[in-house]
Amino acid sequence: ISKTNGKCSYPNCNRPAEIFHHAERFAASHSHESLKLLCKIHHEFVHNGLIKNEKEENNKWYLDLTAKQMIGIDDLYREYRLS
Repeated sequence: ISKTNGKCSYPNCNRPAEIFHHAERFAASHSHESLKLLCKIHHEFVHNGLIKNEKEENNKWYLDLTAKQMIGIDDLYREYRLS
């Protein structure tokens, strides 16, 4: 939290962090090592495959609006969110 001053980890986002996000999905890694703080909007973007390089340092992240949805754990996330 102190690393981002309580703000979202997405580059140049000044919204308050609301969600601890696993860049390496917890269901696959069973580890909390990859936690990133995100606002609700960027968290949804990540799980819909719109943020690229999320496993890299934050300054390498970028928004890809042409991306196709990811397959796997994020499909389960989207299914849950829509139910």
